[in-house]
Amino acid sequence: MLRSPGFAVAAILTLGLGIGANTAIFSAVDAALLRPLPFSDAERLVQIWETHPSFPQLAVAFPDYLDWRTQAKSFEQVAAWGYQSFQIAGVGEPEQVDGSIVSDNFLSTVGLKPALGRGFVDGETQAVLLGDALWRRKFNADPAIVGRSIRMNGASFVVVGVLAGPQILPKDVELLTPFGTMIADSDRTSRLHHVVRVVGRLKPGVTIGQGAAEIRGISARLERDYPATNKIIGTALVPMAREIEGDSRTSLFVLLVVVGLVLLIATANVANLLLARAAGRRKEMAIRIALGAGRGQIVRQLLTESLVLAGAGGIVGVLLAIAATPSLRVLAEGRIARAAEIAVDGRVLLFAFLIAMAAGVLFGLVPALAATRADQNAALRSGGRGSAGNLHRSLRAGLVAAQVALAMLVLVGAALLTRSLMRLTGVDPGFRVDHLLTARVALPEDYKTPEQVAGFYRQFMARMTAVPGVKGIAMTDAAPLSQRYGSTRFAVDGEPTPEAGRFPVGDAMGDSPNYFELMGIPVLAGRGFTDRDVRTDDAEPVIVNEALARKFYQGNAVGQNMILGVLTPKPSRHPIIGVVADTREQEMSKQAEPTIYFASYGGFARSEVVLIRTTGDPMAMAGTMRRELALLDAQAPVSELRTMEEIVDKSLAGRKFSVLLISLFGALALALAAVGLYGVVSYSVTQRDREMGLRMALGAQQGQVLRMVLGEAMTLTIAGAAVGAVVAGFAGKAIESELYGVRAGDPESFAGAAAMLLMVALLGAWIPARRAMRVDPVVALREE
Repeated sequence: MLRSPGFAVAAILTLGLGIGANTAIFSAVDAALLRPLPFSDAERLVQIWETHPSFPQLAVAFPDYLDWRTQAKSFEQVAAWGYQSFQIAGVGEPEQVDGSIVSDNFLSTVGLKPALGRGFVDGETQAVLLGDALWRRKFNADPAIVGRSIRMNGASFVVVGVLAGPQILPKDVELLTPFGTMIADSDRTSRLHHVVRVVGRLKPGVTIGQGAAEIRGISARLERDYPATNKIIGTALVPMAREIEGDSRTSLFVLLVVVGLVLLIATANVANLLLARAAGRRKEMAIRIALGAGRGQIVRQLLTESLVLAGAGGIVGVLLAIAATPSLRVLAEGRIARAAEIAVDGRVLLFAFLIAMAAGVLFGLVPALAATRADQNAALRSGGRGSAGNLHRSLRAGLVAAQVALAMLVLVGAALLTRSLMRLTGVDPGFRVDHLLTARVALPEDYKTPEQVAGFYRQFMARMTAVPGVKGIAMTDAAPLSQRYGSTRFAVDGEPTPEAGRFPVGDAMGDSPNYFELMGIPVLAGRGFTDRDVRTDDAEPVIVNEALARKFYQGNAVGQNMILGVLTPKPSRHPIIGVVADTREQEMSKQAEPTIYFASYGGFARSEVVLIRTTGDPMAMAGTMRRELALLDAQAPVSELRTMEEIVDKSLAGRKFSVLLISLFGALALALAAVGLYGVVSYSVTQRDREMGLRMALGAQQGQVLRMVLGEAMTLTIAGAAVGAVVAGFAGKAIESELYGVRAGDPESFAGAAAMLLMVALLGAWIPARRAMRVDPVVALREE
């Protein structure tokens, strides 16, 4: 390494880039997919879902949960939790936070212990456990908070403890309270309302399959006993680790494969460097063999040198990974599971060591074997100069072609995902995104009737409409793409009554009458809502989206009726007064679901989303909105303040994360392949300077020599690109689930990747090719 510092630095940096990329991505994979959950016997924790033909994962009806809890024998414990919003008053500014109501055995089921205080006890109702972030933000991390009372939702709750460290619930859950009186009586007794999530801890030795079979058996009995509500309601058990990782698995797997390919390209580069260096050591190896060294000894020595290089490259790679980890955590936050746990720890260091040693063997073995197979007599006679021989040239050409093929594979993947993201960002969500501020406004418990709630929101909307810079204001139950939508079963009036449980399901939204106008959602048939349509009786009119009208009314829904409350004793008939265009309410990548809209100013829902269309920067209106709200009621908190553009951007965050990293690694793969090609062409020119001089002496023109060298380089590039394209054609099917609007065999992606590869390869070969055409024939012929 000291005798050849240029070679050593080039090899170590090349390896460091490949090992560093793999180590960094593996740290994310380890945190999200491989590392055990930080709970006791976490492998026995499962999420238990109910299922429906329209919903592969459905929250559980509270009575069904109680039956599972009392009847299931395969589980140590079965616990439940549900979402609940809380208004905290009396401590600084009023604030609305997302929390969870939990069964009294929830903490013991999942294996959580409070960092301060205690958990809940049986029968406890007005108690609260604060999350660590809320405790620090709202209560200044005061340890004396335990035992004190705080006001939430108009009632007094005693703080019994603080939860810190790992959380099993979604990140936005900032406090826990017992079910107590927080679950409505109708939800406690009705199997219609699916309101809780269920977690189970299997007994030791019981498999997930056995637990799932028992839950299915209980569900089958419930279907027989309650056919009106439980018909075709199934169950599904998911390991808690898989539940928490969510959709991270596919994208992380793709990233791991991509960085693995980058490491292979780096390894091939170093192998080429070693082959070039071996040409200068041919006489040394011939003398060693002549003095009695066996081929095995030569191979061991060269592999030892390779492993030293690999070790140094591994150290550089680990340092690069450590430096990149904070940025990776920031990029991954909210995009992959457990992003905060990404770190270069002992497991990641072991991975880095193993791939460094594997790379050392891989790039060192081929040059080592080639060195022992060379013609030793010719090497001794040549004095150490001259051609490296056909074997070395073929190996180096083959390695370059392999690099190009691997780079083509990475570039095609990056092109497919980039085009998919471009298609997705170009999708029309069905509503205007620009100049739109969204915020959730919550009213205190003082507003007890629908008339009081509606009166407040009407006043607020009137005040905001008069503010300069406000073009309009509307309200809705949930902002588009926020995942906070409800659903309801319905029936088509006049159609045969479906079998129990097989009623169609539609999303249900309550919106102010001017919602469609403000959002720019066109009314395709009939009319929109007016203030006269804001009613609470059993015949209030509804508007449906195009997807529902097309699927259930053959496109002619206006003037017909829809039956709601189909599983209740008194179903209600609602006239359809309009059909509106489809919108992407759930995800940008999903087609619109059948949706039913009701005219509402909040009703009993004291928490509503306010949408404000502005003439300028939407966030500049946030302060004015808060002031106008405080003038009406200082105890009404505002939360989830963001622009619609932010919401749309966040919905695409996971895809952008994958595209960004794969594009970076694609650029790295392209650069390494170009450097490899440059090295091979440059070395070839150096070794063939006498040949080039002879050609020119015999009349070859400089342009002919240039074309010859470039032609040889392009032949390697085209051959490698062709092989890479074939492999990419098969491998592309593995990422089809990540694509939108683009097929795995998209010709434009393949053509773009090939064109970029050829252009960069031409650039890499151009400099040594120009050097070849400038060889002085007299000097080249005189050297020998």
